[in-house]
Amino acid sequence: MVDKICSLFPAFGNEFTGSENQFILEFSSNAKEFFLEASVILKIDFELFNLTNENVIKDELTAQYLTYVYSSIISKVLKHHVKLSPYCAGYSMGLYSALFHSEAISFQDGILLIQKAFELINNDLKKLKYGMASVVGLDINDVDKILKKFEKKVLVANINNKTSFVISGVSEYIKKAVELFKKEGALSVKELPISTPYHTQFVTSATKNKFKDFIKKIKIKKPIFKIVSCLDQRIINSKEEISLELVNNLSKKQDWHSTMIKLINLKNDSFFEAGPGKSLAKISRFIDGEFKFYTIKEINEVIA
Repeated sequence: MVDKICSLFPAFGNEFTGSENQFILEFSSNAKEFFLEASVILKIDFELFNLTNENVIKDELTAQYLTYVYSSIISKVLKHHVKLSPYCAGYSMGLYSALFHSEAISFQDGILLIQKAFELINNDLKKLKYGMASVVGLDINDVDKILKKFEKKVLVANINNKTSFVISGVSEYIKKAVELFKKEGALSVKELPISTPYHTQFVTSATKNKFKDFIKKIKIKKPIFKIVSCLDQRIINSKEEISLELVNNLSKKQDWHSTMIKLINLKNDSFFEAGPGKSLAKISRFIDGEFKFYTIKEINEVIA
């Protein structure tokens, strides 16, 4: 058993590894209840989602819902089986899962927040097509140099580590940026199955104000775990800070690299990717520090 696991919640858009359902069958006795509740709220028949034929969920909003459901199930398992750190964090839209894990919001309200954020942004930005891409193998100076050519039509949305970034912007310019990064010698450049420009200034004040009004309808409680902000690495430990983080999470750049460094400096040395896939585990390999990282495939190494 590993002492004091720190729970980290991934964003949507990951490839499911195929281990997710096996994990649920082995460790979760109430997984069907989560899928059923999600199905009732959304009027979508999730049941126990079948990942055997399609590892990439191509519908963006469905991917968000499913990632949240799986993360919520894994959260319950970790709480039952593992001694947990008092800290946690959510990468990008993994914030909703971190809030559920911390018992600051209900499972249902997490789903409704995902739904409303997606609806508001896409209704506001329907005049243009947007996209996201990952860039690996260049440093931030190289990335910024290329993005300057696009006059803020493409922006850095997330700093994963020193040589890994997510960019977001107008779709036609994302495609052009991808080609330039390839010519610059990036090790990997890939467009992501995401058409919503989260974590950028493309999300307008009008959208944020409408989302802020919606958040007022959500019952938010003081979290039982301290959530480290992926925006500015402050400790989120109150209802007021949660409301602010939810709004700012839509439009402000994420810095996962600094978030991980903050967690390591807070004496966390064992992390668990509490969601489908292994995206956080991959980018952690290039973050300095003495720590171990586990995914659902290694659950037997951390359970009591």
